[in-house]
Amino acid sequence: GPSGAVFVYQPLEPLQENLLLNRRLIALWIILFLVIITLFGFYILSRRIVRPVHELIKTTEKIGAGKFYESADVGGVKEINQLYDALRKMYVEIESGRKKLG
Repeated sequence: GPSGAVFVYQPLEPLQENLLLNRRLIALWIILFLVIITLFGFYILSRRIVRPVHELIKTTEKIGAGKFYESADVGGVKEINQLYDALRKMYVEIESGRKKLG
């Protein structure tokens, strides 16, 4: 039977341009994903540290005004809770000393 060959020619330039565009899009999506993850991490960090520190600031202001009767839930990390407990203990001791004096 007849035999033959068919050659198909397609330049590689459009394929290479398309591949380069796809690589750029993938890099852009990865960068966007990393930025979103970083922002989310900062948000979580601020909720766990900044908010409890603000609660401690309010507590020290109450102590300065002589109003520290209620218990506050500062939340956050363990060290901040320990600081709050130490502050509360200090207040109780100051009040006890004040009552003894007068």
